[in-house]
Amino acid sequence: MIFDERLTELRKAKGLSQKECALDLGMPDASKYNKWENGANRPDYETVCQLAKYFDVTTDYLLGASDCKNAENHDIHEETGLSEKAVETLKHCINVDKRNSITLTVNTLLENRHVLGAISHYLYYEIDEEQLDGLNHEKQIIPYCVKYKYLKRNPVAGWGNDVKPQIDADTTVEALTCKSYKKLLIFNIEENLEKLLEQENNITHFEI
Repeated sequence: MIFDERLTELRKAKGLSQKECALDLGMPDASKYNKWENGANRPDYETVCQLAKYFDVTTDYLLGASDCKNAENHDIHEETGLSEKAVETLKHCINVDKRNSITLTVNTLLENRHVLGAISHYLYYEIDEEQLDGLNHEKQIIPYCVKYKYLKRNPVAGWGNDVKPQIDADTTVEALTCKSYKKLLIFNIEENLEKLLEQENNITHFEI
């Protein structure tokens, strides 16, 4: 159950034992509180409200209806999908300095989605190996041919040791692995970042 897990988490965050927590809540007998954390019992609504106030969270968070402890953060999360930790980080940055680089970077990335998209592909996309028929070797994910820039004719066939093998093969088969795919995405991120840097160098966001 979510309630007992979150109740336990909040108590431990305060550094309290079950007995200490029960005493703070005006409960001389800690066994009742113990049953809440063990999932054997659930408090009534008035007690849930008391617990929410004590731990400085919403009742929705305690009951598992929201993943945000703060009601304001819940509204922001519902509107934007930002996690409560992300919201708190942005709040902290703007409170310390309204012209801070973190807030500016977040705004710039959201307004110019090419870089953000490139980063998201690096973090959350991968080659779908199941769609590659007949390629079972882990190092042969996506094969492609490579040719030598200065193509040469094949050597004239001769007798025995007279045949000289080519130093550079006309063509060879290479493979794009999952690891090398990620490296290609890094180059894509760098390329997009360079374009974004060039753009930002021509903009003054704040008075200096």
